[in-house]
Amino acid sequence: SNEASLLLLSQNAITTLNSVISSQGWGKQVVSRHFRPNIVVSSGSEAQKDTEHQVTSNPEDFWQKICIKTKNNTLELNAIGKCARCQMVDIDPDSGMKGNTLRALAEYRRERGKILFGTFFSGS
Repeated sequence: SNEASLLLLSQNAITTLNSVISSQGWGKQVVSRHFRPNIVVSSGSEAQKDTEHQVTSNPEDFWQKICIKTKNNTLELNAIGKCARCQMVDIDPDSGMKGNTLRALAEYRRERGKILFGTFFSGS
């Protein structure tokens, strides 16, 4: 991530994006490596299982703080903003071939002229 300490992306967000790519017939599915996140999370929240909710939002869009606990410590990470994506997400990290990832994201993740995917966090 270039704009903050940590870029977090949910597996739910990747799954939703892959559904859009498949439904439009735009080719190869993506993996988290396309987006260079520092942290990828998965969650079993009931709200995330609602298909209509998944198409319009990603759970990390609504998180303001996350805590990572160890036996002796807790690390708090605070959300500082969404990540605007560029053409680099179209490049397959394995083959180097160009895909349609940004085009698929633009279908449902455009906000004020920017295509947003993932959330930046910083430690406190």
